[in-house]
Amino acid sequence: MPRITAVVVTYNRRDLLARCIACLRAQQGASCRILVVDNASTDGTGALLQSLAGPDLTVHTAAENLGGAGGFSLGARLAVEAGCDAVWLMDDDTLPKPGALAALLSAWAAQPGCGWLSSRAVDADGADQPMNRQRSTPYRDIPGYESPGGRPIPSVMASFVSLLVPAQAVRRFGLPIAEFFIWSDDWEYTRRISRALPCFTVPQSVVLHAMQNKSVVSIAADTPDRLPRYRWFYRNDVVLYRREGLRGWLWLLAKDAWHTVQVLAGRCPDKRARIGIIWRGFWAGVHFAPPVHYPAPPQNAPRCPAPVRVLKRKEGPPCPRKTNCPAAARRPPLMCSIPCSTGTWPPRRMCLPGWKPAAMPPPALPKTAARPRPRPAPPRRGGR
Repeated sequence: MPRITAVVVTYNRRDLLARCIACLRAQQGASCRILVVDNASTDGTGALLQSLAGPDLTVHTAAENLGGAGGFSLGARLAVEAGCDAVWLMDDDTLPKPGALAALLSAWAAQPGCGWLSSRAVDADGADQPMNRQRSTPYRDIPGYESPGGRPIPSVMASFVSLLVPAQAVRRFGLPIAEFFIWSDDWEYTRRISRALPCFTVPQSVVLHAMQNKSVVSIAADTPDRLPRYRWFYRNDVVLYRREGLRGWLWLLAKDAWHTVQVLAGRCPDKRARIGIIWRGFWAGVHFAPPVHYPAPPQNAPRCPAPVRVLKRKEGPPCPRKTNCPAAARRPPLMCSIPCSTGTWPPRRMCLPGWKPAAMPPPALPKTAARPRPRPAPPRRGGR
C-alpha cells in the first residue's frame, strides 16, 4: 500500500477543519496520514487540533498567514521530505466521500506514470461545482464526468480540491509557487506537470466542497470587501498563461478586456477601482517572475556520477562516465539533461529522479599548451 499524506491548509475555519479530518479518518479501502498547515489561525484552531491529536495527525503552525499557495507549498515539501509516496492536497472545506482515496489509488495503479489525479467536486445537493471543474485544455472545461467504462478523463488543469500528486512528480517539477498567495496556484501547478506527463480526472472519486461562496469568480459581481484579493488573481493568471505562447497572451488580453466590459455594463459600485485592479494586476504579472522551489533530496538517495565536464571540447572520446547514468547528455559541458529537482547542483539541472548530485566538483578543463612561435627565416645573402 503506498504511503499517502493528506495535506490540509486551514485558516480560521475550525468547524470545517474538524469535519475534513473526520472524513479523512473515515476513508474506506485506503488510509492516509494527515498533515495540517495552520496559517496562523485565531479562532481556536490550535486547541481543536490538540483535541484531535493522534498518531496519524501532524500539525505545522505557520508564524503568519502564508495564503493557500504558501500553505500548499510548505505542506507538500514537508510531506515529500518525510518520505511519503504521494501527497493528497485539499482545502479545509473539502469533505472526501468514504471511497474517494481508494478510487484515486485504483486509478493511479492503472496509470502509474501519471502526473496527478483529481477528484470530482460536488455541492451538498450532489450538483457539480463549476468553479472546480477540471479543464481539458487551458481554455476549455472538460465536457462532463461521464466516460466510457468509467475510465479516468484526460485533463490538463485542476484545483487543489482533492488532488493526488505522486512524490516523484513533486521532486521533478517542484512545489506550488508560494508567492502566488491565493488564486491560480493550483492551475499553474497542475499545468506545469501536465505539459510533460499525462494527468487525469477520476469521476469515481467524489468530494463534497463545502465552500461559502459557490459562484464563479467575477470581479464585476463580487462584494467590495473582496476586491483587494483580485489583484493576485489577475497577476497570477499572467504567469500561468504566458507560458502558452502567443495564444496565451491573446487569451489574457481577451479575458481582461471582457471583464472590463462586464464591469462597465454592470450595476456594481466602484467601477473605476475594479477596472484599475484588472489592469494593474495584469501589468504586475508581466513583471512577476516567481522562482520554483524543490524539496530536499532524500538522505539515502544514490549519488549520480553524471554532472562532470568532458576532458576535451571537440576532439576525443565522450566522457567515460556516460554509461553510468542514462540521463547524461553528450554535449560539453557534460551534464544531465532533465530539469533540476534538487536546486543544488548543477543549477536548474539534475540527474534522473531519485539520484543525488555528485559531491565532487567537476574537473577543470586542461589548458592547451601554447604553440611556439615560428622563428623568422634568416635573410638571404646577395652576391654572385
